[in-house]
Amino acid sequence: MPRLGLDFNAQRRAVLDNHVEETLRLAADVHAGLAQQPQFVIWPENSSDIDPFVNPDAGQRISAAAEAIGAPILIGTLMDVPGRPRENPEWTNTAIVWNPGTGPADRHDKAIVQPFGEYLPMPWLFRHLSGYADRAGHFVPGNGTGVVRIAGVPVGVATCWEVIFDRAPRKSILGGAQLLTVPSNNATFNKTMSEQQLAFAKVRAVEHDRYVVVAGTTGISAVIAPDGGELIRTDFFQPAYLDSQVRLKTRLTPATRWGPILQWILVGVAAAVVLVAMRQNGWFPRPRRSEPKGENDDSDAPPGRSEASGPPALSESDDELIQPEQGGRHSSGFGRHRATSRSYMTTGQPAPPAPGNRPSQRVLVIIPTFNERENLPVIHRRLTQACPAVHVLVVDDSSPDGTGQLADELAQADPGRTHVMHRTAKNGLGAAYLAGFAWGLSREYSVLVEMDADGSHAPEQLQRLLDAVDAGADLAIGSRYVAGGTVRNWPWRRLVLSKTANTYSRLALGIGIHDITAGYRAYRREALEAIDLDGVDSKGYCFQIDLTWRTVSNGFVVTEVPITFTERELGVSKMSGSNIREALVKVARWGIEGRLSRSDHARARPDIARPGAGGSRVSRADVTE
Repeated sequence: MPRLGLDFNAQRRAVLDNHVEETLRLAADVHAGLAQQPQFVIWPENSSDIDPFVNPDAGQRISAAAEAIGAPILIGTLMDVPGRPRENPEWTNTAIVWNPGTGPADRHDKAIVQPFGEYLPMPWLFRHLSGYADRAGHFVPGNGTGVVRIAGVPVGVATCWEVIFDRAPRKSILGGAQLLTVPSNNATFNKTMSEQQLAFAKVRAVEHDRYVVVAGTTGISAVIAPDGGELIRTDFFQPAYLDSQVRLKTRLTPATRWGPILQWILVGVAAAVVLVAMRQNGWFPRPRRSEPKGENDDSDAPPGRSEASGPPALSESDDELIQPEQGGRHSSGFGRHRATSRSYMTTGQPAPPAPGNRPSQRVLVIIPTFNERENLPVIHRRLTQACPAVHVLVVDDSSPDGTGQLADELAQADPGRTHVMHRTAKNGLGAAYLAGFAWGLSREYSVLVEMDADGSHAPEQLQRLLDAVDAGADLAIGSRYVAGGTVRNWPWRRLVLSKTANTYSRLALGIGIHDITAGYRAYRREALEAIDLDGVDSKGYCFQIDLTWRTVSNGFVVTEVPITFTERELGVSKMSGSNIREALVKVARWGIEGRLSRSDHARARPDIARPGAGGSRVSRADVTE
């Protein structure tokens, strides 16, 4: 390989010529009596990075080398996948037996292609995360047994990184291979990859009791004995051939026969041990247990709630029971789990309204905008018609399309009810909501609502969220993923991404909220005042996870109510890859911090959730889904 790096494909002809010349040198040494006549020759992966069936000159060069040495050559090449358009080609990473005189014979198409190198998985996602994503190749996995017959010998082929996967060499050996080869091309990965690959090849030699031949474009090439020892090898960047005699073997080791069965048994045992340990240390929310009524308890136990019954209205006694041990509902702070029990309700039905004073009598709906000129008038009209009593705050990030000016016109036509905040830069969704929260709290609004401008959040369903707040919820989430919730016209890729993010967040944080990334939600002012908004720096949909986690961590009640989410018809989505990276890292950190904090709290206060302690009763403790 003349040079390392990502541009090695520009050197394809030079690479092929180098392998041909080295084979011709071997042939000359054989004729001179300096080397023994080989039964067959093994070239590395991509030794002919030109399809010899499409480029006749490449095929001619390979045939000349095979005829000169008088033995078949196992070459590494790429082959076009038939039927693919020229502007969008695909290839297989192929090893072909090339016989002298007759040309191509058996072939092995690499079955385990390398993500981000040979192909790009989920391009609709990773193209948003890195500009390097499109530099991945367009290879597709092949089929076959992983065995080729060369000079009458069944030879196993584990191309390059296939050797690190147990199933690839095992499949070859079970398919009758008496020798294992590892053709490799590590030009992209510099030296360390070759050393690691050689170590894996030694493991396979011992595991399957076979000689292993490693052939690399840049080094290391080596012949490995069944005991893992190196019989002969080349160094990096050393043009050379290896002439070695090996023994063909047919014995199947216990690892070859039964290795996968033992592996899965050990995995199952390890998983069981970890899950038991995590449960014992309080890493999972435990189901609520019904408690027997004490002899001196004249009150009736709270009735159970089925999925269809909806959350009950909270009485003063209920509210008192779910307060955090320290600081109460108005405590602040994040990263320490203050509450003695986490309170969140998941329901498929709207909450029933509570009598008396209703927080929803003074509501502010915050609508962030950036280039939403087409959508804003529609969502504003729908909102004012569906809920005439609510006030609206449009937070515009200096939209180039004139959304801010249009918002001013709506405010002038609806004085006292529609307001506009102009910001000087596009600082993200989270910053817009934080600015709106600060504006609304300073003006004594009781409930503050998040709503998108693109119409995905139906204003006609806002009353469901407000009813839940009136029933006692501190945060009401319009959920797509509880019973009764639906998603319309959303691309399946976005739906998969959304559900994956919610599942990841739910498991990482250990809370039973189905739609923690949802952006349609209503907060009581007391919750927002308590959760230290100045410390929130999350952006995108991670902002929604952040605020939900802070709300739960401070002991507030979170309720999910079903909504119908409809994909925007106008405008462009603003989600970016940086939002996804931020969520992955932060959610993992919060989950670890939260579980460690809960474990410390449980050890320090072993009696806080013991049923019946002192004749008391704990309500809605550790409620799960």
